[in-house]
Amino acid sequence: MEAAGLMDVLPCLPIRGICDYSDSHKSKEWQKYAAATAAAYARDFVETLRVTSLQESVSRDYASRAQGESAESIARKQELRARILSSLTFDGIRSREIDIDPAYAGTCQWILDHDAYQKWQDPQELTNHHGFMWLRGKPGAGKSTIMKFAYTNMKKNLRHQNVLLISFFFHARGVYFEGIKNFRPSLTTSTISTPSLRHRAFL
Repeated sequence: MEAAGLMDVLPCLPIRGICDYSDSHKSKEWQKYAAATAAAYARDFVETLRVTSLQESVSRDYASRAQGESAESIARKQELRARILSSLTFDGIRSREIDIDPAYAGTCQWILDHDAYQKWQDPQELTNHHGFMWLRGKPGAGKSTIMKFAYTNMKKNLRHQNVLLISFFFHARGVYFEGIKNFRPSLTTSTISTPSLRHRAFL
């Protein structure tokens, strides 16, 4: 039901994993596996899209629509965009990430040189790991600090490239907005708030 009515405001193709059949096969224990399956399929599906052709098509379509729109129509769309963004945004959306202390100088550099991280960065290895890298460790061992370090390093290295980087830091003991319920709204907000992508999301 999460995707119900979404097509009315945002052209999209929902990809979902099913774990609840509302009968004897209902099992919430399989929810995380269904979510992982949907995520993996969505990634494979996106990789089949012809990005260049899609970008040119969307740009032409957006330009042709904009030429025939009235000021009133544009104002209504802008209001709708603002309402959608407002509905996805919540207080403390980045509080968990901000609360994670930065790594001390030199303490996390090893992750960037690690074989698993190097393979994760290698496009030729994508079919093997499907874009996922699993960092395991005891509670309080510094997993979040390492991931924040890696994410910050990627942002620094790719800041001049046409690459979208988004993040969401879970907190198992955190409050409501740090859990799974706001995982998707947080990533969606980060994506459509990017100026170069905003007009495509609201065509």
